[in-house]
Amino acid sequence: MAAEEITRVSRSGRVTLAAAISREANVEEGGIFAVHLEADRTVLVPTRLMDERQTFFWTKEWQAAEREAARDLAAGRVHGYDNVRGLIAALEQE
Repeated sequence: MAAEEITRVSRSGRVTLAAAISREANVEEGGIFAVHLEADRTVLVPTRLMDERQTFFWTKEWQAAEREAARDLAAGRVHGYDNVRGLIAALEQE
């Protein structure tokens, strides 16, 4: 673990993490933290604004697939099926 570092609170209440601490804790620019008090300590805990199970949606790959799907919908490249059998039959024909 990185050595203890000293920092200051700015007039606006901002705290700057030392580079060594940021690297050791894998803190990235724009990282979000929950802040809570624990006895005589202020604790920063990395967190997300969304449910961890939903983060896949915001990956580059997923967003690219969303854009592709939107283009397909706009161009009418979609098919509807009344049941699963109809879908399977269409897939087998391809």
